[in-house]
Amino acid sequence: MFKRFLKNWWPYLAFGLVYIILSVTGTRAEAFGFIQRGLLQTGLMQAKVSQSPENDEIFLSKTDWDLRLVDAEGKLHHLSEFKEDAVFINLWATWCPPCIAEMPGLENLYQKTNNEVSFIMLSRDRDFELAKAFVSKKGYTFPIYYALDPLPEILSSNAIPATFVIAPQGRIAYRHQGMANYNHPEIEQFLLELK
Repeated sequence: MFKRFLKNWWPYLAFGLVYIILSVTGTRAEAFGFIQRGLLQTGLMQAKVSQSPENDEIFLSKTDWDLRLVDAEGKLHHLSEFKEDAVFINLWATWCPPCIAEMPGLENLYQKTNNEVSFIMLSRDRDFELAKAFVSKKGYTFPIYYALDPLPEILSSNAIPATFVIAPQGRIAYRHQGMANYNHPEIEQFLLELK
């Protein structure tokens, strides 16, 4: 009886044991992020940009620009500082496997466009020190922030990762909830043409 139980249930028990080990050691998000990164590399979840008529009418309001942000060095910023630039905003957290999966692609995109596009990698972690340690450990160079204020409705999301691209002067040019591969020439060209 016990042998039959093991024969039928050993894969589930093994998976459960691995899951428990990953959870206890604090590496669950990174392990699942690694697996999901493989999915991104297949190209099945390529970020798609298209000019949608609905996006031509969605703008940040004057009060939306008042959002206060703090960077990794503790310096206070306002979203309005980026008003003249194309702005790439990504909502993410260290406990979110899909967020971790898309990070290498976001770093590559940042490296290709950082002189032309402002990046705001907005951590949703309760403890910003965790986000700073994660980015440092991984060697990412994109700037990370946390918000001092609640996000404006136009930039809020029920899911992370969530990505928004704001054209100069506040038009929302792109919105996407969920994981995507942003390391693609089409995305790079889209961002650079917003200038």
